[in-house]
Amino acid sequence: MKLLHVYQSPSFSGAEAYAVEVAEHHATAKDEAGRALNDVTFLVKKEAPLYQRIKSLNTTIRFGISIGTSFGEIDPLNFDAIILHSTQELKRHWPALALSKIKAKLTGRKTPKVVLYTHIWISHSKVDPLHALSYSVLDRVWCSSQASKETLERNLPIASKRIDVVRYGRRTDLFLENLQTKSDARAKLSIPEDALVIGTMSRVDEGKGSRELFEAVTDLMQSRSDIHFLMIGPPTDGDPKASDLDRELTEAVSRMSLVIRSRIHKIGRLEAGSTYLSAFDLFVLATYKENFALTLLESLLAKVPCLATDSGGSPDVIRPHTTGWLFLPGSTDSLRSTLLTAIDQKEKWAEFGNNGHHLVLENFNFETVMRDLDQKLRAP
Repeated sequence: MKLLHVYQSPSFSGAEAYAVEVAEHHATAKDEAGRALNDVTFLVKKEAPLYQRIKSLNTTIRFGISIGTSFGEIDPLNFDAIILHSTQELKRHWPALALSKIKAKLTGRKTPKVVLYTHIWISHSKVDPLHALSYSVLDRVWCSSQASKETLERNLPIASKRIDVVRYGRRTDLFLENLQTKSDARAKLSIPEDALVIGTMSRVDEGKGSRELFEAVTDLMQSRSDIHFLMIGPPTDGDPKASDLDRELTEAVSRMSLVIRSRIHKIGRLEAGSTYLSAFDLFVLATYKENFALTLLESLLAKVPCLATDSGGSPDVIRPHTTGWLFLPGSTDSLRSTLLTAIDQKEKWAEFGNNGHHLVLENFNFETVMRDLDQKLRAP
């Protein structure tokens, strides 16, 4: 198949990284005779970090790269399928896609299958006539969780039968191979081996619940001298509010007593951060509404019991009494009380960790997920 991936995001975080993983999978797929199954092109902005990532892959993987903010010289009819990786791409390119469908009808050419692969939560209505016009160019919409699908069915001007759940996946063998031991990870982060480590690996952002998490854990640290708070992740790129929040939390740490301050590990960006997940005893994702968090999959794979908000796609994998605990989004009180429950149920940590590990192995292995994605891509 001739495939075009379109993602012109100016930033680079989990969603962008996953889009590259999917495109990389398509570019390296081979048949039984060792022949390439796909011819892959990526439409991207040259000034974006995403471009540099794709360019670096071209040393070992053959990608076509088209630079620009529009289809330009690219003819959509030259592709079998076009995957738009955000609603912004649909907003930007639907006129060109609509014209290509008209052109195909007039010339008898085959139109490409156009898919919107949503990586963020869409909670506002798009059923007005203008959105209906732009969404009419789509053949399918993909989302990563059942909760997201139900929300899209309510908010998008597109038939429910054309919305598919396409799970995210991780390369489980590679992840486990690179995962550090708890002792090594803690030693590198200057955390005592016998500490109770609670924290997250997430961008610092209001919508990620960074403030609520900070307040809940630092409050517990006042009465629990064994708790160490580990925050890994920078503020959201290009977001002044996120940068302000990051500074606010850093300044709050500086005002705390030395006893508390010495147990807070606010690290920011960390190279190969997921390899350090074994350092956690309890991993917390406090996001208000996440489409699906890859860090939850990775934490569960690392056998770390997790706490997450009862919203978005998180309940797909964080299952009470099985893999972790759920709490209310945007509520410091709910998070604090759930953390106390999790700490009191230490005897369940190993069980929850093992359950989560097997859940990811059985349902979220990257190769298995990609087979499902490819079947949906090739389906009529």
